[in-house]
Amino acid sequence: MEPWLGAIVDNLEALHEDDENVTASVDYILSKVPLHFKSLGNLAQIDTPYLSALSSGLTYMTERFKTFRHGGHIHLQGVPRSALAEFAEANL
Repeated sequence: MEPWLGAIVDNLEALHEDDENVTASVDYILSKVPLHFKSLGNLAQIDTPYLSALSSGLTYMTERFKTFRHGGHIHLQGVPRSALAEFAEANL
């Protein structure tokens, strides 16, 4: 999830840009109020008996945001994979 946390850290840095040490301020905040992020997940890759395509976080969010006029979602019919990813999927 690290790539997606960049925006959060950027905002914290902007809020503390006048501090003596911005990095130390952000590190302090993150140590005191740990942020936890979870991927909503690919419906085809659910690997737990406690979730299904209908009960996943992705489906939950999609359903809740259906009426939000500034939101939307895209349903992809496939994802191009690298030769390495295809080999790993087929053989691991």
